[in-house]
Amino acid sequence: MPITTEDVKLRASQRLTDNDDGGGYMISTEIIDGAINNLFNDISRLDRTYGRVSLRKLFLHVDTEDTEMYSGAHMIISELAQDPNIQVALFRTEAESDTRLQARNRLESYVTLGPRFQGWLWGDQPAGSRSLLIFQPKGAEPPEIGAVLCLFNSKGSASEYRQYVRVMKVEAKEQTFTDGNGPFARTVLTVEIGDPLEVTFVGIEMTRFDTIPTSIYNTIVSDAAKYYGVMHPTTAISPGDVTINVDSIYTQLVPTSQAETPMLGQTPGEVGPITQSGATTTVSFTTRTWTTLNLGQAFVPGTLALTVGSTVYADAGNGVLMQGSNQAGTIEYPLGKITFSPGVTGAVSATFDPGAAMAVTPSTLMVPVFAASRGYNYVAILWPPPLPGTIMVDYMAEGKWYRLRDDGTGFLVPDIENTGTGRIDYTLGQVALTAAALPDVDTPILFRWGNPVETVRMQGAVTIEVDPVSHTLTGTPVAPGSLTITWPVGVSTTATAADNGSGVITGDASGWINYGTGQIEFTPTAVPVAGSDYTFNHDKYAPQTHTATTASFALPNAPIKPGSVALDVPVTIAGWTHTYKLRDNGSGAMSAPGFSATLSQARASLKDAQSYTTETGPGEYTSGTYTGGAEDESSFALDTNEETVTLIAGGISATVDYVTGQVVLDLSTATASKDTIRARARSTEATATTIDITGRGIM
Repeated sequence: MPITTEDVKLRASQRLTDNDDGGGYMISTEIIDGAINNLFNDISRLDRTYGRVSLRKLFLHVDTEDTEMYSGAHMIISELAQDPNIQVALFRTEAESDTRLQARNRLESYVTLGPRFQGWLWGDQPAGSRSLLIFQPKGAEPPEIGAVLCLFNSKGSASEYRQYVRVMKVEAKEQTFTDGNGPFARTVLTVEIGDPLEVTFVGIEMTRFDTIPTSIYNTIVSDAAKYYGVMHPTTAISPGDVTINVDSIYTQLVPTSQAETPMLGQTPGEVGPITQSGATTTVSFTTRTWTTLNLGQAFVPGTLALTVGSTVYADAGNGVLMQGSNQAGTIEYPLGKITFSPGVTGAVSATFDPGAAMAVTPSTLMVPVFAASRGYNYVAILWPPPLPGTIMVDYMAEGKWYRLRDDGTGFLVPDIENTGTGRIDYTLGQVALTAAALPDVDTPILFRWGNPVETVRMQGAVTIEVDPVSHTLTGTPVAPGSLTITWPVGVSTTATAADNGSGVITGDASGWINYGTGQIEFTPTAVPVAGSDYTFNHDKYAPQTHTATTASFALPNAPIKPGSVALDVPVTIAGWTHTYKLRDNGSGAMSAPGFSATLSQARASLKDAQSYTTETGPGEYTSGTYTGGAEDESSFALDTNEETVTLIAGGISATVDYVTGQVVLDLSTATASKDTIRARARSTEATATTIDITGRGIM
């Protein structure tokens, strides 16, 4: 008797529930075709709002006592759910007794464990929490929205526990912390996850060390299970067709939502390779405990030779500091920063090739992925040819982006291990990409690379113009020879200048100082570090005073310190008193310039012509009083004069003998002369007035 359709039945499993132990072995209960809720429960309003995954295990059973040949049976989903928010799919676990928990793990195994995530759980994360608090090194990449992370407790032990969590939202904030070695920066992430934590995951306290193992792992896409559903054809299917067109080959397995994060303040381009910008340099530091070491400038990867105490370290060229075959820290080449893990103690000697990180402007290329061209290998030609070390390639598989980077030697290296590889010909600009998973249809493969930047290496001496520095010291007068000026010119180098006791600043600067007023001006010959300060140190000089009444006198308390003598000499000339100020130039000579002063100034007007002055000869005048009728002044010739007398005097000088204190004044050059300017105002009629300059003479 043949096997009929009625002999093929659906049997229930031991527990048709969404509990972890749901499923199990097949039982005799038949799932009746067409009965309501024969397999799944009703959909509640909460499930419709928040989403839910229901897993039910059932068995296909051929129920017959016949001994006819059994050629096999199959199960399909022939109709989509009428509700567009409901998706149904079949998958097979190959186990007779497995439960919902194992089925869920298989469902979630579309991602498998990848490399460690660069971040740590900050403190214990309690069971039931829907967010994680994570800290990362500054500059590390946060997880992408939609990415799946794997959390571990006691990884590798008998009590190991893991949970996969999907990232729904990420908030990042830069914070500064302080420990016994000083301040350090960390990026603190608040990560919202799709499912609550099943257990409490153990974290660590905030630390500056980047080599402590983390309990967080990245994941990569893996085709661990096959799913069967039903799709609508988009074109008619005819007998003999070997290909058919459907609306989609994907179905939704778990409830998902989309989240968008606007990125502001982003600039195109990234920092390119570091170009050597000078000769090999060696710097040294005194003994202390080091957790971080700043060399003060960028340097070329792979060129660092470092010794701390008697321990020698090597630069692997990829940002890792090595001690023999062990990792001992990390290197940030653009910053010239070295982080030791753990800290080290000793004097430091570092030799490296200084460099400069040049920003490169990116070019981009998009290679679309179509159903007909979908594969694992893709080729692109980049033009203009790329700058080595700047190429990045992104592709999407199973809804997740994967990135590969140019290692500078002609190969593409994935950010996540085993997610792709590739080769590069920098001369021709050809790139061959091999993806680890089939890229999603109708998504692009994105190529981005930096354009070559022309750089000119300036070697040899470079002249740098430094503006003079002016400053007035407090605590004057300044003791000659006591001034020192210091300023930083390197990581551990300080420049120094000083006065020579004669008013001249020498050393790493050139300039002058006025000891009496404290005014100084100097130009550094060693360029100061940007943002640094000058430090001034000097002694205050206690001056001696003396009064003399002759042109030659001796200062008390000889010998005299060169450059410290100041004289105030009052001189009276033509009734005008002027004080000459003489200052010692440090060589025993002093001088003061001459001066000029207005002694008198007389002004007149035509109405003063009632009193007249008549010129009788060159430089000779006769005065009188007009006696004519006052009724008609305009009929007479009237003369008035105005006169300005200026005193002009020469300078004086003096010498001082520092040993004996003898001072000699030379007043012979303080001769004076009077400069007189006369002007005459004359009127012959009330309606005609002229001003005549009659002469200028020395009296």
